[in-house]
Amino acid sequence: MRSAVLDLRGMDIQDLLETVAENLKELAEGESVEFIVDQEEIIKQLQRSALKMEVKKIGSDYIIKVYGGKIEMKEKKEDEEIEINDKTNVGKLVSRYPEAIEILAKYGFTP
Repeated sequence: MRSAVLDLRGMDIQDLLETVAENLKELAEGESVEFIVDQEEIIKQLQRSALKMEVKKIGSDYIIKVYGGKIEMKEKKEDEEIEINDKTNVGKLVSRYPEAIEILAKYGFTP
């Protein structure tokens, strides 16, 4: 089982994204890699994907742990604003923000 920690603080965003992508290419099921970053933008970029990941804020830095398995990069549809309130369509919310499923379940939301 492979596990690695890469310190990517201080890198420009493009180089950082390329380094992350390179390290995720051959990540197998059961393996993980952690990245230490100092830019919140990288988290936003990775959250647009279907990666299995965890994010922890430590001081002004972030530790992103990405798990291996099927990795499919996909772009979110950003063409319409979604207002989150008691009338929000959950299907549209989850379609636009797949990571919302975990948050909804954590607070007791069921199908």
